[in-house]
Amino acid sequence: TDVAVLKTDVAVLKTDVGHLKGESLEMTYRNHAAGYFGRWIRKAKVVSLGDIEEKLETALSHEELLEVLRLDLLINGRRRDQTDKSELWLAVEVAAVLNEGDVNRAVRRATLLRQAGYVTVPVVAGAEITATGEQLACTKNVVVVQDGRYFGWDEAVAAWLNE
Repeated sequence: TDVAVLKTDVAVLKTDVGHLKGESLEMTYRNHAAGYFGRWIRKAKVVSLGDIEEKLETALSHEELLEVLRLDLLINGRRRDQTDKSELWLAVEVAAVLNEGDVNRAVRRATLLRQAGYVTVPVVAGAEITATGEQLACTKNVVVVQDGRYFGWDEAVAAWLNE
């Protein structure tokens, strides 16, 4: 019985540490948005979803609004790769280990932001990504920021901004 209790305790600890790692990463991306996302957008800044909530309320249902409000980070800036420096929003989901769920949430929330009139690209950011998460990110044109690696930007911009 001691071993069974120990196994349960270790499982709980692993879950708790995973959540803490995710929260720590979210704070890191939030505090250093320009450093992580400045490669694509100028003057990258984190925007509080409360700042755009009224506009979201006019364009989305109550359930859709609640979905968007659960977004980990909303980053705003001007496109670095365009001469007109058009405004761009990044819908960022953060996790220590990114998976298909994170990719799907980024897509769903970016889609709702676009529905509300924001030119948005979905992004997932974390320390690691599962093989299936990476495959889905490529399939759904989601940008991946993973432990110093960046991939999928050109494909995401082509897919999400030229729809």
